[in-house]
Amino acid sequence: MGGRVLSFPLFGYEVHIDGSAMILLAMVGFRSAGGQVNGQGLAIALLTILVVMSGVLVHELGHAFVADRMGMRTSHILLHGFGGVCVYRGSPRPRQRLLIAVAGPAAGLLLGVVGLLAAVLVGDRLGPVGARLLGLVASMNLFWSLFNLLPMQPLDGGTALRSLLGMWWPAGRAAAVTRWVSLTLGALVLAGGLASGELFLAFIGGMVLFQNWQR
Repeated sequence: MGGRVLSFPLFGYEVHIDGSAMILLAMVGFRSAGGQVNGQGLAIALLTILVVMSGVLVHELGHAFVADRMGMRTSHILLHGFGGVCVYRGSPRPRQRLLIAVAGPAAGLLLGVVGLLAAVLVGDRLGPVGARLLGLVASMNLFWSLFNLLPMQPLDGGTALRSLLGMWWPAGRAAAVTRWVSLTLGALVLAGGLASGELFLAFIGGMVLFQNWQR
C-alpha cells in the first residue's frame, strides 16, 4: 500500500484512501479520457474517477452495513490499489461471514441496475457525457460485482465459498477446498486475460494464484 493520503467520514464510517488508490484512479481517469488534456478530456477523467470511487465505496458500505447488523462493529473502510476493504471487529460465524461477504457485490449489483435503468430511461437527454457516465456506472458495477462473486480468494466469492463450506465442514477442510478452487479459477482467469489481452484480468488471476499458493 502507498500510505493513507486522504480520510473522511461517510455515513458514520471513517474512510481512508491510500496512495496506491490515488495512482490507480488517476490512471483510470487518464485512460478513459483517451489521453486528452483539454476541458472535455478532463471532465471525462474526473467523472470516471468519481464513478469508480463511488462504486468501490458502495461495495464496501454494503459489507459495513451488514457487518454492523451482525454485531461486528466496522472499524474503518480503506480504499487501495486493488479495490477496498471493510475492516470490522469480531469473529463472525460462517453464516454471518457469508452474509457479510455477499453484501458488497449485492450493493454493487443494485447500483449497476440503477445505472442501467437510468441510462435506458433518461440517458439520451443528458448528452454524450451524461450517457457515457450512466453507461459506466452500469457496466463497471455489474461486471465487477459479478466477477467479485467468483469463488476464489481473496475475492468475496472465495470468502463466501469458504463460509458456506464451513457451515457443514471443519474450518481446515473448508479452507483447503476453497484454496484449490481458487487456484484452479485463478489459473483460468490468468490464461483468459493473457489470451484476450486484458492484462488487468491476467494480473488478478496471477495475484489469486500467488496468494493461494503461498497459503
